[in-house]
Amino acid sequence: MRPSLPAERRETVKRGVALRTVEMPFARALHLALIFRDGAQGDPEGRAGITNLAARMLLEGTRGRDALALATALEGLGAHYSAEVRHEVSILRFSLPRELFVRALPLIGELVFEAGFRAVDFERLRDQTAAFLEKELKDPRETAAKHLNALLLRGTPQARPTKGTPESVRSAELGEVKSRGNALLRAGVEAVVCGRLGRSEKEALGVLMGRFPAARSPRSPLAAVTPAEPGLYFHPWPGAVQSELRLGTPGPAPGGAEWFPFLLLNTILGGKFTSRLNLNLRETHGYTYAARSFLQERRAISCFCVSAAVATGVTVPALREMFGELDGMTAAAFDPKEVTDAAGYLSGSFHYALDSPSLYLHRVVEREALWLGPDYFRRYLDFLDRAPGFDFRRVPRTPFDRSRAVLVVVGAPAVRGRLKALGMPLREI
Repeated sequence: MRPSLPAERRETVKRGVALRTVEMPFARALHLALIFRDGAQGDPEGRAGITNLAARMLLEGTRGRDALALATALEGLGAHYSAEVRHEVSILRFSLPRELFVRALPLIGELVFEAGFRAVDFERLRDQTAAFLEKELKDPRETAAKHLNALLLRGTPQARPTKGTPESVRSAELGEVKSRGNALLRAGVEAVVCGRLGRSEKEALGVLMGRFPAARSPRSPLAAVTPAEPGLYFHPWPGAVQSELRLGTPGPAPGGAEWFPFLLLNTILGGKFTSRLNLNLRETHGYTYAARSFLQERRAISCFCVSAAVATGVTVPALREMFGELDGMTAAAFDPKEVTDAAGYLSGSFHYALDSPSLYLHRVVEREALWLGPDYFRRYLDFLDRAPGFDFRRVPRTPFDRSRAVLVVVGAPAVRGRLKALGMPLREI
């Protein structure tokens, strides 16, 4: 059954400052996201991670409260909160009991507009972040993911890690971090709130949004990328008992004519447990615990990715099976049951989000962050309704073309020699 979408209302408070309310009358809590229209791609050259530190410092105390006092005040109101920095946007999220929402908004305004940026809090956060990044350097999964991102988005600000590197974070100075925090406020903001809103909640939100300054134009999205040369990139990892496999190609533009059909094709290939990749590599061959494919989304581009971790001894056979599944996605037609099942899976996932204001907020935030337009969900559900009869010959299959792919393998040094059997250009990183 086709779900009814919650009523939404959008108000423009001033240039670059917007408020979107999503009415979900059954909700007992209210869920708020502040989407700042700038992110890690605004980090100065060589200063990766500065924006991430700036956003997280907003939760580390205000001019009138240190970090502990701020946390105590928020938790005393039952708040759950977080900060996230992506390349194109930065996001603060808050979930609160409806009865305490109006009381909490002045506190949220305090942490946004009266951030303390105390040296002691900054130094602690900087050291913790650098230590976390150093730990990631010892994780082959994180290493493979970062290599793939850097190769696919080579030469762009989005090739840099959003959290930075241990070196860039440790060299960060409080002044430049505070400057980036001020830049976030000037970049423009959109607030999205999901739940049951009465007059008092709406008025209080209007007051909060009115405090933001009129914004400059947002940064232009990446129109295209020029990935590294197709081929295999190997990172030796002494002592590894598994090989981390990551494959990527440029994907379709989010929201464009190819987007919805490709979301469904990706679901067939590797977007659910019973996908082709997982049934092959996990269930049939026992090569991995899980294999999946997914789309990394940006405002005007996407990257199609495949991910799996396999035992060292089956690295090459697993890659051959992966290549075979990619080749199979270029077929002229698909089994109608496979298409119907994939469409049902995607539709069901959307239904579940409608039962949870926090999950639905996540979907709305994704839509707004990617500039997909207010009719995006309707168009998405329309496509899923007609997917069983859709002619997939109209969809270009270039993202599945492995001859265009960047393939990253992180594994034991002995794997390098075996990879030559694949006949692909091989480089070490």
